[in-house]
Formats: sequence, structure tokens, C-alpha cells
Amino acid sequence: MLRIDWTTYHSMIQELDKKILDLFEGDKPIHIAGIPRGGSVAALHLSYLHNKYIVHPDVYKENIDFTGNRIAVIDDVLETGRTRVDLIKHFKLSLLPCFVVLVDKSQLYNIPPADVSILKIDTKIWVKFYYESEQAEEVSAQKVYGKEDQV
Repeated sequence: MLRIDWTTYHSMIQELDKKILDLFEGDKPIHIAGIPRGGSVAALHLSYLHNKYIVHPDVYKENIDFTGNRIAVIDDVLETGRTRVDLIKHFKLSLLPCFVVLVDKSQLYNIPPADVSILKIDTKIWVKFYYESEQAEEVSAQKVYGKEDQV
């Protein structure tokens, strides 16, 4: 397992920011559409760096005009390519305008790489980001509030 801690993740986000800004020259805002869940996290973190981004945290729930030329769809990991294909079908596109990822494993599956990526991996290693828990613990309302009827 490859664990990406907060410090590494933050460095990756800063590097991703530079690459996106280089790709989209000019002063007009860049739309960043996050793919739930990891892409949404990355999109929001990018938006905190400065005001050059208009963030759409969930690409499926927002009305995004994909005919524009300043749109980047972002995900945390590109692995099998299934998410990209699903998005193209969902929005009836010929291709995504710009696909951005933190970790690109496309070489493993012999699929087209991301347009922008930070880390390329060619082994079947699981990537775990700092914000992913080991196991999601179910927390009952009683445990949090002391009484279930207060929720």
C-alpha cells in the first residue's frame, strides 16, 4: 500500500495547481469539476490556493457546460479508466476536455493517460490518501449525543 500523508498530498496539490495553470494560460477562471469522492476533495483543496478556480465539487450534480475550453475534470486516481468512460457516456461527450489526476496508473491497464498527473505508477499498489480511514466506524446518535432521540 502506498500511503500519501497530508504533507505529501499538499505538495501534490500545489504541483497540480502549477500544471493546471500552465495548461490554461490567461486570467479567466478555470472550472474544476471533481469526481466524487477523491476528486471532490482535490478540487476543493485547489480552490483554497487562490481565486483562479470555479469549483464544481460533484461533476454529476452540477450543470457544467463541457463545450467551454477552461474546464478540468479532476479525480484522485486514474486506474482502469472506467470513471472517465462513464463520464463521457453520462454527458454524451466525444471526450473529456481535460482529465486531471493526482495518481495515474494508466500504464498498468494500457489506457490513455490523464492529461495532467503528478505521480505515475506502473504497479498494482493500492493508494491510500490521508483523508481515507482504515475502517469507517459506525457512530450511533446515542454515542455522540448520549440520547438517540436528540438527532
